[in-house]
Amino acid sequence: MARIGLIDRAPNLLPVAWRLEHHFGHDVRYYTVLDKWRLVGQGLVTRVDDLEDITEWKPDVVLGYEAPQECKKVEAAKIPVICTSEEMQHLEDDRMYATQVARQHGLAVPETKEFTTIDKARKWVETNGARHRWVFKACGDKVDVASTHVCQDHDQLLEVLDFEESLHRAKRFILQERIDGVEISTEGWFDYRTGWINPINSTLERKHLFSGDTGQMTGCMGSVVWTWPQERPLIFRQTLEKLVNYLTAAKWVGPLDVNCILDYKHHTPHFLEFTPRLGWNAFEALMAGSEDIGAFFVALGKGQAKSFPVHAQFMAAVRLYAPCLEGLPVRIALDEDPRLFPGDLYKDDDDVIRLVGREIVPGMDEVGNATATGNSIERIMSEIYEDVIPQVVVPDLGYRDDIGEKASRDLELLESWGYVVHEDPSRREAARQFVSVG
Repeated sequence: MARIGLIDRAPNLLPVAWRLEHHFGHDVRYYTVLDKWRLVGQGLVTRVDDLEDITEWKPDVVLGYEAPQECKKVEAAKIPVICTSEEMQHLEDDRMYATQVARQHGLAVPETKEFTTIDKARKWVETNGARHRWVFKACGDKVDVASTHVCQDHDQLLEVLDFEESLHRAKRFILQERIDGVEISTEGWFDYRTGWINPINSTLERKHLFSGDTGQMTGCMGSVVWTWPQERPLIFRQTLEKLVNYLTAAKWVGPLDVNCILDYKHHTPHFLEFTPRLGWNAFEALMAGSEDIGAFFVALGKGQAKSFPVHAQFMAAVRLYAPCLEGLPVRIALDEDPRLFPGDLYKDDDDVIRLVGREIVPGMDEVGNATATGNSIERIMSEIYEDVIPQVVVPDLGYRDDIGEKASRDLELLESWGYVVHEDPSRREAARQFVSVG
């Protein structure tokens, strides 16, 4: 088995560390930069408190997450590092820079304006705002995910500006033209030494807190993921494939997701944002439908990865929440059921799993994610709700009960627009072939 280090700014990589250590048997060391949340994962995976504990250990590969400075120190020790870099961090954090990169490489970009004060935005909106409907999005590396508002009209946009001004949380933000259509994320794994790695996957996610797409925005409440049957699917050719020169110049090794809206009229992908890191909870879903991702990570670090080892046709994940109370006991069948992934959890000296109490959305913390894989969205969503989630017991457990419903309708639209989602099942066996650890 491989030695895999994980360097995380905040405790986002726990479900990956859990999967690598407990299901694939790899030797794992997990380090988080922020001291505040180092309780996350204690007793569940092998935690270390110093970066030197990883560099002196000499792992086969290090997986980074929003920690480019720390990972540069690891690279200086001649250890392969994947999934993080300063350029890619800038690409995600600076929305205007991302729109420039997208536009320069031939992607359609909605009209986008950047502001640093609410007052300047309000004055601009009063003169120009009636031309479109708009989306308000905060910018920066410490953005409150609730600071995204899809506005119905000019008057609501002005109300949103007043609302955000009262909260004092959006120091820098953009107003982006609202496009009506199907929102879809498309991801590929890229190695500047070899190019794109098949298969390409896409995600339909639901971000609103409550069922029916109501309530505030969250990071993600649920995802439906699939891999495309073609080596160069249409959505890939329209978006990610155009970025080869940029990614090669940046010496990128890792995933890149492009989030777009396919408009109802012309079915053209309109760029929204890039995510050059593992995406949640799409990656929990992808892990549930994959073979040994640890072997893939090692191969990727060496420049030898041939394909991502996914075997499932459809994959889905639903995020579970509980009241944000430090030490709240959680009964969750992590050891018994690989369809469950831990959230902000730790195990105490008495082997009781407890909630850390990190407020992800107001008043709530993430317990974990329930996943399933299979040949139809309806079947895997039924499995999640009827079989997987009942294995999690905690007071006032909360989650969306409609994940997958809109995804089924959106997939029908995609198929009617020429985006071929369904496949010849025999292709799955070829997708299993990847470079294993010697």
